[in-house]
Parts: sequence; C-alpha cells; structure tokens
Amino acid sequence: MSRYTKKEAKQLDVHAYQERNAYRRYLRGERDAWRPYKEAWWRQTPERWAWLHETSRPFSRWTLEECKKSAQRYASRSEWYYKNRSSYAYAKRRKWLDKCCAHMKPDWEHRTLKGCKASAKRYKTRKAWGDGDPCNYNAACRKGWMDECCGHMTILKRSRTLEQCKKSAKQYKTKMEWRRGDGGAEHKARRNGWVEECCAHMKKFEYRKPTFKEVLAIARRYKNVAAWVKGNSGSYRAARRYGWKTKCQAHMEPVAKARTLRECKASAKHYLNGTWWREAETMNYEFAKENGWLEKCCAHMKPKKASHTGREVRQRGES
Repeated sequence: MSRYTKKEAKQLDVHAYQERNAYRRYLRGERDAWRPYKEAWWRQTPERWAWLHETSRPFSRWTLEECKKSAQRYASRSEWYYKNRSSYAYAKRRKWLDKCCAHMKPDWEHRTLKGCKASAKRYKTRKAWGDGDPCNYNAACRKGWMDECCGHMTILKRSRTLEQCKKSAKQYKTKMEWRRGDGGAEHKARRNGWVEECCAHMKKFEYRKPTFKEVLAIARRYKNVAAWVKGNSGSYRAARRYGWKTKCQAHMEPVAKARTLRECKASAKHYLNGTWWREAETMNYEFAKENGWLEKCCAHMKPKKASHTGREVRQRGES
C-alpha cells in the first residue's frame, strides 16, 4: 500500500507534472520557465528531485539490477509507475515486472471480509459499490466474497426477450444509434444472434466512392486547408486518399507564410533534437521537411541512438 493518502498523492502528481513541464520548456529554449523552481532546487531534499535524474535518463540504459533497485523504493506497482515511469516502462518491455515486483503485494490482498462488508453496506447496488469503492469491490471479487457482501443489495439485471429487443430496436434507424441509445438490449441481441432479426427495418450502410467533382465543389467553399478540415473532414480525407488534394486546394490561401532556409536554421538552433523542435515550432519544422532542409537545419543536433528490433537482438545473440 502507498504511504501517501489519495489527497497527498494527487497534490504530489500535480506538483511533479508542473515541475517536469517547466523543465521541458526550459530545455526547448524558454529560459524563464524554470526560474520559479530554480531556488527550490537547492533548498529541497535530493529525494524530491530524484525524478529529474531518472526521467532524463536514456530509455535503453536500464539493466535488470537497476530496475530492481528502483522498484525497491516503492510499495506497489502503481506507485512505481507514477514516480519512475522510465524504469517501469523498460522493465515492462523486457518482461521483468514479476522479478522486480516480487516484494510488492497487491492492494486487494490486505483487505478483510469485515472491511468489505462495511464498505458494501453504504451502497444499494453492485455497480454503485464498484464505482464508489473499487478497491474493496475488487478484493471481494478476487476472494469470492461477493454473495456475502452484496446480500442486501437490489439486483438490477433483467433478462430481455426477443420481443423486447425488437421493440427497442424499432425506435432507432441504425445499429449505431441503437447501441448508443439502449446498449443493454443491443448487447443481449448480439449475444443471442438476434441482431439481423431485430434490425430488419434498418437501412444498411453502403459506402459510395465520391467523385472528383463532388469533392472539388465542397473544397471551393473554404478559403484555406484548416477551414476545410474543420468544416468537412470527410471530403478532405477522400481527397487525400484518392490523390486529389493538390488540385482541390489550388485556389486556397496558404495558412502560414513561406519560410526561408535561413529562418528555419535560426529556429532549429534553439533545440537539441528534432523532436523538441517539432513540438515547439511545428510550422517551421514541417516547412523544412517539405522542402528537404531537415539535414541542413538539424546538423548541429545529436543523432538519436537507433532502437534495436527483436530480430536485430536475436541476430546479435546468435553471432
């Protein structure tokens, strides 16, 4: 179990998110973003800032012993996940979670029958109990205490007949509307193989390929690509799919002004890698990419280490 209450854990998550976000903005070139946390860096204990050294660590440099050492600090998998995602994600990827989390005990193992009964008494239905107190509900499910804990509750489940499902389906025109409007009846019909019988009155959806003239007529209503995507995304996707995008947007105004190679280089100099540049200044990055300037703009950046696939790892082991 976590040593923090829910309120304390939530506050820690919010503070940690703000600190991480400010540090990332600082690395992208916003020098003032880190200023509010600069003094706190030296005043606070080293444990408070352990996330900085761990999260900034390259993903591929974790070993099994280091993952075990990181996991020893936490009492549960969820606490490890939220406080050191880098080591947790790598351990999960290499299937080391069972080895690293051998000392951890799941939360439901600590629950008692008396505590689950006391928790269940506050609710009238099983669904309300599951939504209100999922920890005790999960423990009762795993340990087989549901009948003992839920004896006072009302049962909401009702069995639907074919006629009831047909009556429900007649209120809707499509299967999707029926699923959204009365999911219980639709699920019952699907489980018993009644869907075709219940949906006989509904119109079947048939895809029709749009013509170039239809897509062009829709595209001419808009002045730029952004307005076209927002106003009628279906026609935009059809234009991209069938290669009509260039002809359909010939009359449109460009959303962003044209950049020069010099401007793109000046923009890229503030960042250490292409990912940060793309996230901070997307338009400059995309314009450089379209014109084939990425190699020139990113010449000063450190190349990322190539991620090894499973086949490469196996070949290396065989050799």
